[in-house]
Amino acid sequence: MHHPTISVIMPVYNAEAYLAESLRSAQAQDLRDIEIIGVDDCSTDNSHAMLEAFSREDARIIPLRHERNQRQGAARNTGMAAAKGDYVFFLDSDDFLAAPDALSVLYRVAKEDNADEVIGRTLRWTPETDEREQHYHAAYQAEELRKTTVLRNPELAWNMPSWNKLMRLDMLRGHGVTFDTRLLRYEDYDFSCRVHVLAREISFTPYTTYIHRMRQGSTVHSDNKEDSTYHLLAAQNIIAFMSRYDHRYHNAFKIRVNRYITKGLRFSASFDLSDTEIENLMRLMRDIVAKAPAVFLPQSVAKLKGSIQGADYRATYAKLIAAVAPSPEKDLRQLNKQVQELQEKNKKLQNELKEIHSSFIWKLTSPLYKK
Repeated sequence: MHHPTISVIMPVYNAEAYLAESLRSAQAQDLRDIEIIGVDDCSTDNSHAMLEAFSREDARIIPLRHERNQRQGAARNTGMAAAKGDYVFFLDSDDFLAAPDALSVLYRVAKEDNADEVIGRTLRWTPETDEREQHYHAAYQAEELRKTTVLRNPELAWNMPSWNKLMRLDMLRGHGVTFDTRLLRYEDYDFSCRVHVLAREISFTPYTTYIHRMRQGSTVHSDNKEDSTYHLLAAQNIIAFMSRYDHRYHNAFKIRVNRYITKGLRFSASFDLSDTEIENLMRLMRDIVAKAPAVFLPQSVAKLKGSIQGADYRATYAKLIAAVAPSPEKDLRQLNKQVQELQEKNKKLQNELKEIHSSFIWKLTSPLYKK
């Protein structure tokens, strides 16, 4: 039985416009000993036919299909169950690998560091404008991190996407790490949290390995009523998982969990919820507040801890929404801080420009630039 080095797992749903580009970026990898598992989540377009056609030309491509639509988390679980590689790598069907050596770079780092998780640099690409920018974890994308942990580098807790990570399959299976299929969106949140904590060694390479396509109308980049539930479920999952770890791990993820709770409540305030929907949200909040260490609760929520356990769901919900509502004064302070930071950066650039203009090299070469 063939034992590939890496299993590339691709959840696919109505992706015919992008699928070929994504598949070809995986086929073009100079690390040839890979398998590419495309899990069609009951698409209604030609996605499955495309997977079948590609598999006839390349035996490394394995097309699988769900009989009913179960969303991305379930599709990735199906791919992990079928995977035979030493490592797995998630590639979304509308994204693509940035270079032919993307996987070999990640694999080399994994072998050198005996790492359970290796993260590459991601660029977020907007096709309409061709704008490309660092994605999410820009705070540490400039420097290489080798053989570290989320405790030594807690900024890794901000890296939440499940894609663009090379992960040791034995680690995932040994700890039973899968996606919670209740989370039809934001399924990456608690999955990546568990991976970060369980990985004995984590490495990051600033080499760009992944292009994340920002496309208009994508459900990933739009807000829905259900988002409130998914954010709170993700927070609930992380709190439950973190119960077996000490305060050091709590501190690493506290801002993330705080944000999920706050965003979940704020999202819900954007919609006209029924009494049943409010009651379900408040049941979730009751469980979260009852089980969460204090560090995981936003201060405004912690102050209402006693009343959250009350029977009047709608009244308590109204108090929570008021407590987490954005503060204009706080937003203004944040904007002023950002303006100040930009002014300082501009001043630094101006000083650097003055140094360049006063340098001997500039004086020698500047006439060449004049018409």
